[in-house]
Amino acid sequence: MKTRPNRKIDKSDARTDNLQRKAETKIKTDKPKPTKSLSERLIHELQVHQIELERQNEELRSSMAEKEVMLREIHHRVKNNLQIVSSLMDLQSDTIKNEDARAALHNSKMRVLLIARLHQQLCQSDDLANVHVAGFLPDIARFLCQSYGKNSVIMQNYVDDIVLDVDRIIPCGLIVNELVTNALKHSFSATAEGQITIAMKRDGNEYELGVSNTGTPLPAGFDVKNAGTMGLRLLQMLTRQLHGALSVESGERTVFKVRFPV
Repeated sequence: MKTRPNRKIDKSDARTDNLQRKAETKIKTDKPKPTKSLSERLIHELQVHQIELERQNEELRSSMAEKEVMLREIHHRVKNNLQIVSSLMDLQSDTIKNEDARAALHNSKMRVLLIARLHQQLCQSDDLANVHVAGFLPDIARFLCQSYGKNSVIMQNYVDDIVLDVDRIIPCGLIVNELVTNALKHSFSATAEGQITIAMKRDGNEYELGVSNTGTPLPAGFDVKNAGTMGLRLLQMLTRQLHGALSVESGERTVFKVRFPV
């Protein structure tokens, strides 16, 4: 008679083996992980911080690039709009018969074109907020000489390498515009030769902007503070805008100087 194997005992042994394996696995998984040293933790934190800084810097560079494109577009549109205003002034001038009114409108148009040229220069420059005076002020003088057909007048420039922001370069440009225009119109006849000199330098804590000419001198007793012309009144207003002081010297050369703080 054959003996039947004891299956109950075999199943019990299998369960025991499984329990032992699970216990061994649990012991292995519950084994404490080795802790990082202080230097390793610091290095890890620095790496995480560096990655975050690089991400923030990339966002800032992208934002600055967008703003630069926008600002350049603004300068371009302002320049175009000012040129449209200038064209409208030309159309209006054609309908005016009074010569004094036409001359006044022409002077205003030249001021508008000066500001348009400034925005054009800013639009084409790498620096959208500041202007190199040495390139801008002499350009104004050349433009005015061509506009008034006074090619016999020699322009001299002694302008240092000074950089001004837009809030100050516009008054300086308009001052040069008024003084050069006044010299071309009143100090030189149609055929007379002469010189107009533009100079700007830094003197301590002040800038000194000067425009002089060798044309007809100012009348005796001339007082710029009591001058009634539009151009000279504008000159005083622009000087106050710069928080500066205006002085005039008359002799062999007529010299206008504006000193204002750096």
